[in-house]
Amino acid sequence: MTIRRMPNLVRGVPSKILNRNGQLIMKAPSQIIDHPSQEINVPQFPGQQKGMSKIDVQRFIKDQVRRKGFAFSGGTAPTDFPLQLSGTARFFYGLAWNNAFGLFTLTINNEVVVENVFMGFMRFGTTNQDYFAVNRPLSGQDDIKLTITGLAGYTNEQLEVVYK
Repeated sequence: MTIRRMPNLVRGVPSKILNRNGQLIMKAPSQIIDHPSQEINVPQFPGQQKGMSKIDVQRFIKDQVRRKGFAFSGGTAPTDFPLQLSGTARFFYGLAWNNAFGLFTLTINNEVVVENVFMGFMRFGTTNQDYFAVNRPLSGQDDIKLTITGLAGYTNEQLEVVYK
């Protein structure tokens, strides 16, 4: 059996993408088109399609409202729970309880913001917003404490915190 050399292939590479010396010509990864409808130089961030810079897009994302859920279990004795938010949190908009199962006190940086209030008054759906507004500035290294006094034992009760 004789092996014939194919003139237009070098190690399985068509000669069209080889230079005169037989070396492979490579395109930059950003210029490779995987799909016919894909365009070259598509912005990395979606906001750049609107003419925003990368910094403007990052600022826009940073300014979005975020939500974090917490679950609590306890009894009838007052129990303290720390609420830990992201270090980039700058404003505490409010909170919403899923169920009403007792009284709570909310303390942000040693300021008692809500004191011994029945959770039923701050349940999801009791206001036009989807949370009860508290509106407090944050620094990113805040001490947020929730003290819950249950009317009976409670397990896996949900709280949603809205912040920016």
